[in-house]
Amino acid sequence: MKKKMENWMKTIRRFARNRKAVSGLETAIVLIAFVIVASAFAYAVLNMGFLATQKSQEVVVGGLQAASAATVLDGPVYGYSTTAGRRKAEAKVTV
Repeated sequence: MKKKMENWMKTIRRFARNRKAVSGLETAIVLIAFVIVASAFAYAVLNMGFLATQKSQEVVVGGLQAASAATVLDGPVYGYSTTAGRRKAEAKVTV
């Protein structure tokens, strides 16, 4: 029993001397956690950027469709022309 106790004490002393390794492991774990949180945050930011880009593209396409729609005339169209020294020309088109 005494031999087992001595072996156990040696193991504890060896572990106490290797505290730098444990500290390095803790640091690595914290660093990995920061990287994972940063990547999740970056994903969320990029996703919101892509969503905003898609929405603005839809707005631009809708504006272009509205601007390129055919012009609809409702009612008569009048046109007048005057040229110096000539008669006035007048036209009336009813649509």
